[in-house]
Amino acid sequence: MTRKLFCDINPTCYKISLEKEIIRRKIKDKFSKDKIAKTKSDKELPNIVKSHSSILIRKLHGVDMKLQENKVTNIMLACNQINGIVIHPGETFSYCQMIGRSTKERGFKEGLVIGRKGMSKGYGGSLCQIANMIHWLVLNSPLEVTELHHHSDALFPDDIRRVPFGTGTSVTYNALDYRFKNNTDQDVQILVWCENGELCGELRSEREFPCRYKLVEENHHFSKENGINCYRTGDLGHISSGKLYYDGRKGFQVKYKGYRIELNDIEKNINKINGVSSCIVIAKYNDEKIVKSIKAFVVVDGNINEEYIKNELRKIIPRYMMPKIIKIVDKLPLNNNGKIDRKKLEEL
Repeated sequence: MTRKLFCDINPTCYKISLEKEIIRRKIKDKFSKDKIAKTKSDKELPNIVKSHSSILIRKLHGVDMKLQENKVTNIMLACNQINGIVIHPGETFSYCQMIGRSTKERGFKEGLVIGRKGMSKGYGGSLCQIANMIHWLVLNSPLEVTELHHHSDALFPDDIRRVPFGTGTSVTYNALDYRFKNNTDQDVQILVWCENGELCGELRSEREFPCRYKLVEENHHFSKENGINCYRTGDLGHISSGKLYYDGRKGFQVKYKGYRIELNDIEKNINKINGVSSCIVIAKYNDEKIVKSIKAFVVVDGNINEEYIKNELRKIIPRYMMPKIIKIVDKLPLNNNGKIDRKKLEEL
């Protein structure tokens, strides 16, 4: 018989466990070196990095629509707390510290809550929609997500969409937070507001970032393996002894030194250099599946060397995207299907 967790014994035990986590977070933050963003400004920063909007009230199956109506009130209250926040270089944005506790006394109403045991209701429910919005904006920038929790239930229970893109963000006051760090050299700003039945959001900056980001969803679907329903994502992983282990990305976007980098973007820029015929960029991983370096293999058709390529590349891409190693090769290896053999390149 599996032993119950203390928080699962009854509602009172759950509340005690939650308060314990809140206290633990406060102690951790008190001694943390992270500087939490506190400055708000009515003056909007000039450059729009990304904007987005989402419908506030959806038709949900088996859910009291009153909870959806209450959600609008909750979100408007939360928007007032977040709108205009400026995150200076080196500062961290904390969703929970911005909004505070969503209590009845502060005007929050009962909304939909998704937890380990499914859907229920609670004061401040459905505020995760703002966290989802902010996370989506941040994903389209070089900002670094430092804390993220997904819903325990992957379903999004409306009549239009059932499987989200993987940007669902679960938040619980000072227990499960959403945080990102401004690791750039300029101020950024979050704007969120409600208008014409939609939640609207913008990520702004003082000036344009060197790169624009495009997130692509490919071949995400429910499937069955060994008769068990599972969700296929762009991540690779394996199960051992009942635990799920992360094995890295299926695509060519990697996280390197806190930045999300599209390896294809580096390749395109190298190919712009005069004298370059073709190239492939790969990421080298350590034993913990963390990217330790980026390496470029280049085929040239002119009298150029690695140092020339590095100097030219520095002119067109930011420093954090620079490959650690650039190696000139006679040709790129192919596999039996006529495609670039990346595994063989990793051995070079």
